[in-house]
Amino acid sequence: MKNLLFTERIVKTLHVAVAAALFFVSLQTTDAGTISGVIHDAETQKGIPFANIALFDSTATVLLGGTTSNMDGEFVLHYDSPRYYKLRISAVGNHPLMTEIGRLDGGEVNLGVMLLYPMEFNLEGVTVEAQRVRAKAQPDRVTFMVNQNMQSAAHTGTDILKLIPGVQLDIRQNVMLEGSQNIIIL
Repeated sequence: MKNLLFTERIVKTLHVAVAAALFFVSLQTTDAGTISGVIHDAETQKGIPFANIALFDSTATVLLGGTTSNMDGEFVLHYDSPRYYKLRISAVGNHPLMTEIGRLDGGEVNLGVMLLYPMEFNLEGVTVEAQRVRAKAQPDRVTFMVNQNMQSAAHTGTDILKLIPGVQLDIRQNVMLEGSQNIIIL
């Protein structure tokens, strides 16, 4: 009986020791440190809001984390283990920036101000082509002609009705013409 109680006590002690060891190991690996910085436009020197910051491994093939910059272009990104990292920063209308951070072993790293250069596109011209919805007005009715664009965009008759000016359909597919349901469709 003494041996059984002694064995149970040892097992309980081992369980507590293993649980404590796992707890302390998880504390050490959850957040090794932070990377912070500010993203600025290279021409205006103003912060770029909502820039995307992606944290990659040293080969830039495995995405490890990411964040976006705030309204002033500032960001804070957490990393979880000591290793070599690369950072990719991108924002709409700007050239992306890929920078090697090097080996981070924990703690806070401030990258300072990072500049993104605007992209420029020179267009020779833009041509916009469209067709009006053709209609034929008569004293007692208005007839709308369905063109090829309307047919390709619609799958059902109610879809075609949604494309006609002044026609609305509610959730139950009831047809209204400028707010009135007193209409006849032939």
